[in-house]
Amino acid sequence: MLFGRVQCVLATLVVVALGTALAGRPNILLVVIDDVGAERFRFYDSNINRSPSINKLAKESLRIDGYFAQPLCGPSRAAMLSGRYASETGVTGNGHVDEPNFDEDECTLGSTFAAGGYDTLIAGKVHVSTKFAYNMTESCGFNGVHIWAREGPRYNDPVMLTNYGKGNLPVKKVLRAVKKGKRATPRSLTYPGAYAPFVNRDVIKAFMTFHARSEDPKPFFVYYPMIVCHGAGSNTTDADSLPVGETVPNTEEEVFNRRLELADGIIGDMLAHLDKLGLTDNTLVVVTSDNGSPRQYNAIVGGVEMSGAKKQPFQTAGTRVPMLMRLPGVLKPKRVIQNAMSVVDVMPTLMGAAEITSFAPGKKRGTGKNYWRVLKGKKEPAESFVFVFSENRSPAVVARSNRFIIGSDGVIHEELEWYHDVITSPAKVCQSRVRVKAVNKLMQHTRALGEPFILPGETEPVDYSTCNSLMCGRDAHVYCVE
Repeated sequence: MLFGRVQCVLATLVVVALGTALAGRPNILLVVIDDVGAERFRFYDSNINRSPSINKLAKESLRIDGYFAQPLCGPSRAAMLSGRYASETGVTGNGHVDEPNFDEDECTLGSTFAAGGYDTLIAGKVHVSTKFAYNMTESCGFNGVHIWAREGPRYNDPVMLTNYGKGNLPVKKVLRAVKKGKRATPRSLTYPGAYAPFVNRDVIKAFMTFHARSEDPKPFFVYYPMIVCHGAGSNTTDADSLPVGETVPNTEEEVFNRRLELADGIIGDMLAHLDKLGLTDNTLVVVTSDNGSPRQYNAIVGGVEMSGAKKQPFQTAGTRVPMLMRLPGVLKPKRVIQNAMSVVDVMPTLMGAAEITSFAPGKKRGTGKNYWRVLKGKKEPAESFVFVFSENRSPAVVARSNRFIIGSDGVIHEELEWYHDVITSPAKVCQSRVRVKAVNKLMQHTRALGEPFILPGETEPVDYSTCNSLMCGRDAHVYCVE
């Protein structure tokens, strides 16, 4: 009898301890806006001011000044899900439904947080993982699913795939199922008269409500790759990307700005819902984007006139995107991280915040860096580099810091101020061990893709069979070492 009581007490203590440990870790809301560069936001010194909710969030958040995504949707989302560069996944372009290079063991983000004790949800646009859409929980680890899986329109009267509720349900009944945590077999639903970005917002709010009411100690992890601010797709008009009944602005750029306003309103609404539920203080909110703005849209940043550069790896406007992180009492508001950080660093950094120490079993290990200690206050390194990749464009791979842009084509630019760079001497590589190390990694990434690599300042590709690493000579030039 005494032994039974002891067992009961020990079991209770284990449950309490588990609940306390889980409760001490933050919920995570990761929002990825589609197709918006850093130059569209006032807190990056832009003349454009169309995002009051995100502006307010910026005042409450830590901001990364040099956060770089990939120059295209597919590679960025593959990097976000895997924590691996394009040279490792093979994803350099938009494969959409049948991306052949993105494997199940690289769809790691949801699986790692689910294995780490989180209840996971994906809502929005999945892109490279579309081929796993009907098996998203088993393949990618997202317990809850509500996605546009490239079936039917992406905005109005959308077709969405979800595992909430059973049967052919209208939006209201799907939301009711989310609030009750009722999941079933994934299937596609058509929502006549609905606007997909608003439905995804409401699904996320319902998911938060479920957790606020639940006695389950699990924290939540929401991955929200937004549909906005991307256009409505081929064979569509600008009006198709806006809610039915809205007046369509006169110019394509103003339509884009209107989509940004819609994204901003959605984010503001979710943040207000966290406040209402009393979850703000224990929720890490991350707002970023997947690539730079399209090339036809203009801005002035710090007095520099510039245009978007989506798809362009060598141009800052193609890869520099917003990155805000808010966790009250942990991350210092308005603090600015100056060093370069990449999309591959997001997962390991969020794992640091969640105290998750290993990737999910059966998944390839991410190769990004965990910056959580730096974000919390540890001194930044003097200089850091990240790598961006292109599809059918030269250079194939770029190493970049906040100051230097080094291409696999041998050309080096120095950024005098954001969006204003000039060609500079290749000798500057040899002025820093960090830059020499970055050029070595640049060659390794380029070789892995099967692309030619040219030494800084040279014109002919190296012979990989006799070039295993790089070093600086006394003349401050970079040379191959067998």
